[in-house]
Amino acid sequence: MGYYSKRIYCKMKQNNKKKLDDLAPNDNLKSDNEYLELLDEVLKKCDRLHNVALTGPYGSGKSSIIASYLKRHPDVEKISLNISLAAFSSKQDPDDGDTSLTEEEIQRGILKQIFYKVKPSEIPLSRYRKLHNPSVIKIFIILITLVLSFLIGLYIFDYGLWSKNRSLLDQAVKHAHAFGMLYYIILIVIVVVSGTLLNILVKAVAHILSRLSLSKINVGKVAEVDRQTSESFFDKNMDELAYFFETTNYRIVFFEDLDRWGNIDIFSHLRELNSLLNRDDAIKEPLVFVYALGDDMFQNEEERTKFFDYIIPVIPVMNATNAGEFLLEKVKHGKLEPKITKDFIFDVSPYIPNIRVLVNIWNEFEVYEPIIIKKQGLDLDVEKLLALIIFKNLYPKEFAELELEQGIVKDVFNGKEAYLQTIKRDLKEQISSLESKIESTKNEVLESHKELMTAFLLETTNYQGVTTSFYHGYGYSRQKFNSVNLLNGKQTLKDLKDVGIDNIEYISFEDTQERRIDCNIDELYNKYESRIELATSAKESKVKDLQSQLQNLKRRMTELDLVTLAELIENYPLDDYLPDEVKENNLLVFLLRRGYIDEQYASYINYFKGNSISREDQNFILAVKNRKKLPQSYKLTKVANVADRLRAIDFSQKEIYNNDLMDYMLREYSSTDQKLEAFIKQLKDETEDSWLFVSNYLALETDQAKKNRCKFIRILSYAWHNMFNYIQDRIDLSPETVDCYLELIFKFADTSDIKEMDTSKSISKYLSYTENSLQRFEDIRVSRMTEILDNALSVKFSKEDLSDVPKSMINHITAKRYYKINEKMLDEILGRLNPDLQKSFNKHAYTNLLKLDRDDNLQMQILEYIYEKDNLSIFMDEVVLADDNIFESIEAIRDLLDRLKENEDYQDRLLQHEEFVGVSLSEFTLDEPDQYIWNLVLKNSRVKATWSTVGEYWSSFKFSPELFQFIQNNIDSIIASDRLVCTQDFVDDLFINATWDDDTFSSLAPCFKGWKFSGTISDIPEQNLRVLIDQDFFKFTQEYYDQVKSVSDELATAYILKHQLEALDKLDISDINGLAINLLASPSISSELINRIVDNNLPQKMVDQEVAMNLANKFFDVNKQWFFAILENLSDVKRVPWMQRNIDLLDRDDFRQCFSKLPGTYHEFYEKYNSLKEVKLDNTKGNVALSERLRNVGYITSSRIKNDGKLAVKLKKQP
Repeated sequence: MGYYSKRIYCKMKQNNKKKLDDLAPNDNLKSDNEYLELLDEVLKKCDRLHNVALTGPYGSGKSSIIASYLKRHPDVEKISLNISLAAFSSKQDPDDGDTSLTEEEIQRGILKQIFYKVKPSEIPLSRYRKLHNPSVIKIFIILITLVLSFLIGLYIFDYGLWSKNRSLLDQAVKHAHAFGMLYYIILIVIVVVSGTLLNILVKAVAHILSRLSLSKINVGKVAEVDRQTSESFFDKNMDELAYFFETTNYRIVFFEDLDRWGNIDIFSHLRELNSLLNRDDAIKEPLVFVYALGDDMFQNEEERTKFFDYIIPVIPVMNATNAGEFLLEKVKHGKLEPKITKDFIFDVSPYIPNIRVLVNIWNEFEVYEPIIIKKQGLDLDVEKLLALIIFKNLYPKEFAELELEQGIVKDVFNGKEAYLQTIKRDLKEQISSLESKIESTKNEVLESHKELMTAFLLETTNYQGVTTSFYHGYGYSRQKFNSVNLLNGKQTLKDLKDVGIDNIEYISFEDTQERRIDCNIDELYNKYESRIELATSAKESKVKDLQSQLQNLKRRMTELDLVTLAELIENYPLDDYLPDEVKENNLLVFLLRRGYIDEQYASYINYFKGNSISREDQNFILAVKNRKKLPQSYKLTKVANVADRLRAIDFSQKEIYNNDLMDYMLREYSSTDQKLEAFIKQLKDETEDSWLFVSNYLALETDQAKKNRCKFIRILSYAWHNMFNYIQDRIDLSPETVDCYLELIFKFADTSDIKEMDTSKSISKYLSYTENSLQRFEDIRVSRMTEILDNALSVKFSKEDLSDVPKSMINHITAKRYYKINEKMLDEILGRLNPDLQKSFNKHAYTNLLKLDRDDNLQMQILEYIYEKDNLSIFMDEVVLADDNIFESIEAIRDLLDRLKENEDYQDRLLQHEEFVGVSLSEFTLDEPDQYIWNLVLKNSRVKATWSTVGEYWSSFKFSPELFQFIQNNIDSIIASDRLVCTQDFVDDLFINATWDDDTFSSLAPCFKGWKFSGTISDIPEQNLRVLIDQDFFKFTQEYYDQVKSVSDELATAYILKHQLEALDKLDISDINGLAINLLASPSISSELINRIVDNNLPQKMVDQEVAMNLANKFFDVNKQWFFAILENLSDVKRVPWMQRNIDLLDRDDFRQCFSKLPGTYHEFYEKYNSLKEVKLDNTKGNVALSERLRNVGYITSSRIKNDGKLAVKLKKQP
């Protein structure tokens, strides 16, 4: 390297700030590398090992091992040759694509590198000489030697000529001195001319010598080897090769890249060459060939091991399986880890085959990245750039074509639109098919309905014909239903069912007009209604499914305009789109599928020149194209050019949201412009991104944004009819914020759009049910607000404070009835129209309203509004029945009761609610007595509880359940009031009414003690008669007894028991015997009456448990029959007392019978009878008396008190 070349190289090296990894073999492997140690050990055995192999895949580091070894062993490097054919191109047949070198070409390449390694002077006897630059000094010496040789020869062989020439020279010198100074000038000119001629001669000789050879060779395409002869290469040039190694010190030859040509025969010739050279005695030291090649060069393992004396396997440092770790290390070293993710690295790394490719990928990336991204200032995706660099390294030809906007990659993107059109055609066909199915299914619903209705029309005639008409009623006023309306769905079975069908007309199968009267088809309604509902619901469900599918297809059709190539490949059949040459390129398909190569690829391989737009503008366009969201406030410079460069479809993406762009479009574009329409259309999709743009844009306070606000709201309202619903449903918006948006809508939206926006009545409800709506929108002109109220909304203000609302607005909403009937609104309106009536309005509202000025049309409209059909009910609920409104006047109550005739529930609630209590029932009716209203008055105790009230009601409507209930509820007050002037009819009606409960009638009866019942006792209800008998209304007579007996034995029993002495005196024993059991069971029966019954009746039919228990507590004249009958029906506990009370009646045998039925200790008297055994009893008064009686009748012998206090009774042995 020349002096100046060295200086330039050093300066370039100093200025190289970026450290790029070169692709040359690495000569700096660690000194302890196993491969270096192994290679050194092998070469030390060169006397035995002449053919050594370094085997491993491409890129495994074989060349680096050789380079590092030679660098660490300079002495070995001096005797080593490195032969590599990587620099030699191949002859490529365009037809068969064969890229392998022939053996002749490979041998030529090897021969060239051997002889070109040394200087020609080192092999002077070789026939092969390369072009070289001869030394000028050497040539000069040769020429001087030739001249001197010529002169000496001339002197020796021709002295005469030599002497003659010398004399001539001497004479020339002498004459030249005569010229003086001119002599020296001539001498100088002769020397210069001679030197010039000598220089020309030297160069000519040098050229001749450099081209001179015995036979010319051309190795490869540089040197020629005896074109005139056929002798060449290893076997024919063995003498040259032997001469080379004899005269040089090279003893190790490293062969690289021989395997890439796929010619295995060359290895056989090289081994043969090595063997011959090592046998040459002229070559004093062993010659070693070291081959760096792939493992797959020899298919047969025996060939491989037989050929080489030693094989050193090289494990690749990197391959496709671990390329990710190496690439990740470079990313981290380059501090690009946030921009290049680990997921991306491990996604693309399997396509990187070896370390050399990876190094070059990263080298090129480090060149591209600062130029394409950093220096241009474009917001590009670093991962996509790296993906393109990977593609460039693995498919350089295809990448070069892409840079020229040609090739398979460009074809893919060019074909995208055509494929989209194909997909759209398919989707349109599917949409058309679904629409047909939906229409067909809807027709099926109608047909199913018609079929079922036809069956119904047949069955209504009992299958005698087909019904043509259904009738409700008879004569001219009858209601008719045509069967045609049932078939086409204009009328339903429910319509017939609700009206009630009496008769039908039908056409019989004999084609005669017939009528069926008093037909009952109620069961058919239910039957066919359920069948129609089942058939309809199934079809409607199918229609809904089809409609859902149709919506999905239409959505997909819309989304196709925004679909990227990656999404297209991912979601649609690949075979239908990608060309075969693309599908065969796995890496390209992968990069396209992942979106690493996308529609913006040109931005990653070309310079950006910002003439018509700024760098920031270009970044915005790229962000839109790449669907990367930038801040809404991102500043654009040349907005018009940005808008022009974006397609209409780009305005359907969220990434288009930008304040400057919207300002420009609102200012310059018409409302119907396709781009502006697309922008506005997506703002109504109710996503969070869209709403944030709308809210942030409306919040801008720039002059341009304020100017555009009107147009923005107007076109947005036109496109987005659900806007207010969405705003109202957002939980993050305060009521004040909602009001602000609604105010903008009211100010700037078209009235027709506000009407569409209020289809679901959301705005109307919002104004109706939020407080002080009119005050909150006071900035809106009254004329504008009234226009909206009249033409767009259905508002009923309900919570307004009208104190600051313009009078004209109040008059308008009053006249148009834009207010809800409630206490608040009526109070506010009265306060502005007639303040005097506002006082205490909440306590007696209707009373105040009745005082409105009848001559003021606006005030009277309030009452007319209230009196409308449904409004009166609202007025009752909201105003009259309010908690505090309990002091309405009797006039107001009476008026409301009259107006509420068709609404009995409100009449009842009104009387329940109000606290007014009238003196008489007539106060509550305008004209004639109204039983329903009077009943309500009684029910709610809104009249004083007196005998006068009872008599007033009874005189018009007699006794009713309501009057009974009123009397029962207020019995004490009524009894305490002034005595009613009664009539016999009133008393008789009171007695014979069966509605009284016992307590009430018992309380009322004493009030009529002096009255006699004029009817027959049997007409009095039993419960009333029982009270009257108990209160001794009737003296005891045979006549009354018979009448009472006819009512019931129970009352007859009560009547006898109430008058026992009179009954014993006046009744026959047969009358008494008929009631004997009832009488005997009564606790109030007297002993006299018991004795009468006992004396005249046998106990077997009279005594049961109830009678026995009652008589056991009575004192009467009992005989043995009645004693044992009663004993038999008493419980064990009662039997002993009953026996002890009647011991004087019993003898020994009676006692024995009695003891057989007694429990416990007493039963022992029966068991131990007729023995001398002893029975112990408690020492009680009854038992002492019993023991005395038993001794008297001979049942026992004695009794005594024992030490334990027991009464010991000793039985007697009977004879």
